[in-house]
Amino acid sequence: MARILTSIIPIFAVIFLGTALRRFRLIDDAFVKTANRLIFYICLPVLLFHKISTASLSQTVQWVPISMMLATILTVSILAFLTAKVLRWPLKTGGTLAVNSFRGNYAYIALPVCYYTLGNQGLVIGSVFMAILIPFVNTLAVVSFTIGGAKRFRFRPILTSTLLNPLFLACVLGLAASIVHLALPAPADKTLAIISQVTLPLALLSIGGGIRFRAMGWSHPRLWVGTAFKLLLLPFLGYLALKLTDTPIQLPEQVMIVMLASPSALVNYVMADQMNGDPELSTGIIILTTIGSVFTFVFWLHIIGL
Repeated sequence: MARILTSIIPIFAVIFLGTALRRFRLIDDAFVKTANRLIFYICLPVLLFHKISTASLSQTVQWVPISMMLATILTVSILAFLTAKVLRWPLKTGGTLAVNSFRGNYAYIALPVCYYTLGNQGLVIGSVFMAILIPFVNTLAVVSFTIGGAKRFRFRPILTSTLLNPLFLACVLGLAASIVHLALPAPADKTLAIISQVTLPLALLSIGGGIRFRAMGWSHPRLWVGTAFKLLLLPFLGYLALKLTDTPIQLPEQVMIVMLASPSALVNYVMADQMNGDPELSTGIIILTTIGSVFTFVFWLHIIGL
């Protein structure tokens, strides 16, 4: 437990440092927006490409935990819709609840947790998992909002946004480089390594700087149901799948649980706003899961034997 706390506390200390820096106006919205663009278009793609391209795919592409992860995500999305229906919540609430229940902040929080708790190989495996997660959750998110009474489902925009996603492109190029055993010149490799080292701390500061505490009806049951689905039910079902199939919990399975236990992604708010979902509910779940994951990450890391 001491090892887990030693790894987790600094991660969230940096996140809340970002919140404090913005509170005291040492950073502002312009900084957060610029940092997010830099992270999304440059730093994270470089990190993903660098880690995947130098990885051994036979050790990092583990289809058992990947398939369990995808099945768990799909199951929770269905359960979220059923819960909303049973409780007679509006359809748009069901779509927003579903997306925030399965779509986690893999890049900004899950990858740092993988790296700082599971080491460099954990980060490599997490990066490879993202190559599969990105197109899957993007498609499922659009389908969920469409079922929730948003706009008509169109496949082409989903395909275009996925193929042009810098993180997805970096993962695919990294996989290709690993397959052909591409060896970069030493100066290029060192340059990528330096940029990669900037990525995770900057991402954590950016997450913290983007947190807003507003009057949002914190007692509303929809908010707490969504938070429980994301931080507790989703990783629990993943863990249950491992136990029911007698799958040994090794590094890939630990990475799987970390990915499933990550808080809701910031992009969920953007999609809820643009696709006639419930942006206020989405914002509340994002904030509450980010704060709550301080404690649930400790719990799940302990459960999986860290």
